[in-house]
Amino acid sequence: MDMSSLVGLRGMLNRFKTSHPKFFAFLERAGKETDAGSLIELRLTTSDGRVMETNMRVKEEDMELINALMK
Repeated sequence: MDMSSLVGLRGMLNRFKTSHPKFFAFLERAGKETDAGSLIELRLTTSDGRVMETNMRVKEEDMELINALMK
């Protein structure tokens, strides 16, 4: 990825944060509370009502990535 792409991505991320502040507040808090054994569940309901769901159990080896993303 070149520098101009990174700059563009940063701008998009900043606009997304402005539009959805509760989402990032949730991620920040959840990141602090997540530990090995935690269950992360995701659900998407599309505009036409279809539902997609998944989950994952956090493993000890996942914590290094989660902690790095929190910084």
